[in-house]
Amino acid sequence: GVVFDDAYSSTNITLPSHVAVLTGVPPRDSGVLDNLTGITDDAVTLADRFRAHGWATVASTSCAHLRDSWSGLGQGFDAMAAPPILARPGPESVDLLEEQLHDARDRDVFVWLHLFDAHRPYHSAGEHIGRYWEEGRDPFGVQETPYPPQVLRGEYRALVDPAYMDASYKSEVTTVDESLGRVLSHPRARDAWIAVTADHGECLGEYEVWWSHEGLYPENLHVPLILAGPGVPAGARVEGPVEHVDVGRTLLDLAGFGADEFPGENLLRHLEHAPDPDAPRYSISHHAISAAVTQGGWHCVVQLGPWRLYGTEVVKDRHSVELYDLREGADPTREVSADHPERAAKMRGAILDWLARQERVDWLADGVPLDDKRVSHVRALGYAGDEGGADAWIPPDCDCANCAPYSGR
Repeated sequence: GVVFDDAYSSTNITLPSHVAVLTGVPPRDSGVLDNLTGITDDAVTLADRFRAHGWATVASTSCAHLRDSWSGLGQGFDAMAAPPILARPGPESVDLLEEQLHDARDRDVFVWLHLFDAHRPYHSAGEHIGRYWEEGRDPFGVQETPYPPQVLRGEYRALVDPAYMDASYKSEVTTVDESLGRVLSHPRARDAWIAVTADHGECLGEYEVWWSHEGLYPENLHVPLILAGPGVPAGARVEGPVEHVDVGRTLLDLAGFGADEFPGENLLRHLEHAPDPDAPRYSISHHAISAAVTQGGWHCVVQLGPWRLYGTEVVKDRHSVELYDLREGADPTREVSADHPERAAKMRGAILDWLARQERVDWLADGVPLDDKRVSHVRALGYAGDEGGADAWIPPDCDCANCAPYSGR
């Protein structure tokens, strides 16, 4: 199919990102900014559109906070399989999908398959770990790779050689590859339009974020994106910046439903007209703690509220600005706002203008219980489920210590 080398998500967190892909509406406007908030039937999802054309619609997801009673994302689906608590291995989700496809064997079908394996906490005891970890090497024995102290935190505290986590992550990715291989070999996949993407990325030590997706950093926003199927050229590549929030619009167009109202633009237009290399891509984090823009080889993050990097004493100050140079030859992890104050000011201003252009939709579900079970669930998956977010967007006249250097620029 077509590989999009530079695809970004609109956020760094699971549920808001999936809402964005399945509705075409990014988190800034949907208002879904955490893993505890769902949407109502007022939203129009991709499944709604396909079902309106008479297609069967099925979903098989691998974590509890995507199930319909929690997320609201089951609307439009004839059948949705989701685990009751925490997460399940991808191969089990594929088993359930195969059953759903059998039930829909006489109809056109829209499928949403969600795989959760390559997500912390990694379960490294899988059959693929031997590909990436030397047999007999004890990760709880002699440390062979130097790591800063904050790496050994949380569920990884007992490790002595944290390189084991890198091997575990690769093992989980291989499990995902294997599961996708089963799906792609299914007879229904031979003539199907297929989109493969992710809700967010993962840092493996970049920006001092270890085996997690905290913060709006490029590794946490950069996602795979591949489109394939009838009429889609095989082996093509699009190198310029795109956003995976356009996946829904693209699939509807491919299926011949271009007249359907749905946000976004067709990603395949970039086969004839390359993406603008200077097009800005905006993102917003969990609980609206941060907002960011990536543009022209630079990445800027504004902290809308204070937050502490999980398991460390590192605190990101409210209204502070971070700037990173992603151009070839630069160190993309070095913060350079002090070296490029004019650029930092310009990109910070663009982020604040983008936030001010919010087009809020009234989709948020009322009365979803924020109980201990839900909070403990997201904590078990590495999220601080009860942390507070920003009080509001940054007012233009804010004169705090972090905003003052940018006033008048």
